Amino acid sequence: MNMDGLSILRSLSNVHWDVAARTYGNDHATLIGLLVQWWISLSPGKHWVLEGGPAFGYRKRGTGGGGQCDAVFCEERDALGILEVEGTRPLYTVRKIGKFFAAEYDEFKTLRFSILLLYAYEAEGRGGARRIPSAGTPQVFEAASELSDKYPDKSIIVITLDKIYERQSEGIRARNEYYWGTPSTIEGFLYRNGEQVALEQFFGGKMDQETYRIYCKLIRAAMDSKTMTYAELAAATGLPTRGHQLGRRLAPILDAISSYEHDHGRPLLSAVVVRADTGIPGGGFFKMARHVGKMSSSDDQRRFWQRELEEIKEAWA
Repeated sequence: MNMDGLSILRSLSNVHWDVAARTYGNDHATLIGLLVQWWISLSPGKHWVLEGGPAFGYRKRGTGGGGQCDAVFCEERDALGILEVEGTRPLYTVRKIGKFFAAEYDEFKTLRFSILLLYAYEAEGRGGARRIPSAGTPQVFEAASELSDKYPDKSIIVITLDKIYERQSEGIRARNEYYWGTPSTIEGFLYRNGEQVALEQFFGGKMDQETYRIYCKLIRAAMDSKTMTYAELAAATGLPTRGHQLGRRLAPILDAISSYEHDHGRPLLSAVVVRADTGIPGGGFFKMARHVGKMSSSDDQRRFWQRELEEIKEAWA
């Protein structure tokens, strides 16, 4: 198999994600095992793994650890990849991957890629609004992008395992809320040269390439705290820029993206797309916002939209 990032990302579809989807509670050990099995199975005669990999560098006693990783993917004599599976400290872990790439030890100078697999299991909120937040936050994605810009010869893959909150009333899972998270989607994102360049969906809902291109444009606008018109978005993604075709193609995609974001505890991302004549989103945006329960019938449209933009700025900028 080629060791370029896209080939690695696509090969990850061979992981037994169905096993991860039937694992409840803390997924850490299961996920490490699945990725170890994936790597060795790619080339059983050449591939092997150091589990509980060595630290990225030497530290004197009492000055703090060198930072071990969950696993090192190796081929013959070379270390090629770093695996980190993380449920609580994603930003710290991105920085730690960067220290492995810095190659304080000669053995790590052969590294070509890293895989950061993020999972969440602790619920937030109260009552009917209680949910498990998305494993991948905007801050983590931005940190991965920056790391890939710093090391353009490395491929950085971020995998997110998201869960939905399902209250259990009977059986052993009912004993503790810790087990009430049911895996819903598993997605992989490839970063190269400071950009998110590819997406693979391994389990759960599917996002086609057209939707993904638009999703990336909305994320970039959100990170830059900017808005764009429907025609500008269409032109940037190769869709019709005027007439009924513009609305017919864009509207369902934008609604699907914002519904997806809402389901994962984030603001309605399509709020960054506005009409050229009014400067605010079209009526379909507000209809979708009411449908997902974010906007009430008494809310003023402009004020609601401005609040949503503020939430987007908090989440993404």
